[in-house]
Amino acid sequence: MTKNLPKMMGFQAEGASPIVLGKVVTNPQTIASAIRIGNPASWGMALEARDESNGTIDKVSDDEILEAYRLLASRKAYLASPLRRHR
Repeated sequence: MTKNLPKMMGFQAEGASPIVLGKVVTNPQTIASAIRIGNPASWGMALEARDESNGTIDKVSDDEILEAYRLLASRKAYLASPLRRHR
């Protein structure tokens, strides 16, 4: 077993951040449709990875998500998941 684990850093969208809040989000809202999850199936595994690596799980706003998306696009980076407009 590896002695030096990397620190695991996880982020959830602010409007869909059940792990950060410590409770199920019944109506998750975020522009990031791929992570619009109010009750993640791997909740326990995420907490375990965070704890075992002395890492953290935090939340980011939709504005921060859009800012990061624009930054990546401006640097001609590959974008894995195009954003759809939130309705």
